[in-house]
Amino acid sequence: FEDTEASLIALHFVNAQIDGQSMGDTIKMTHLTKEIVKIIQNIFEMVLDKSSIDYSRFITHLRYFIVRQETNQPPQQMDDSLKELIQDRYMKSYACGLIIKEMLKREFNWNVTEDELVFLVIHIERITKKHQQNT
Repeated sequence: FEDTEASLIALHFVNAQIDGQSMGDTIKMTHLTKEIVKIIQNIFEMVLDKSSIDYSRFITHLRYFIVRQETNQPPQQMDDSLKELIQDRYMKSYACGLIIKEMLKREFNWNVTEDELVFLVIHIERITKKHQQNT
């Protein structure tokens, strides 16, 4: 397999691990994913390439993020100095993450932890930078 094709197959297997969901869960996950992507696209004034491997990778991270919020799984712990560095260095992505966090609190009463927020910010930063590099 070529690298791109192998990556797509690997992402398919990762996504399949989550797919034991009911139709209602799948619809909720799809709606929420679209809303989060819409927020990112609005804030960064860009349209993400939904056919790219980077987008597929981002969606996979986003789906795991959503599952962790739904199941109230304890987040991985992150060093405070690293959290501060990410917040300071990626201010626009951090602000975007805060908007997403507030939307999740308002619509689902989810309390996104600071650690989870920082992980989300890292993925937002990555997908937006990849998009800028490819355009």
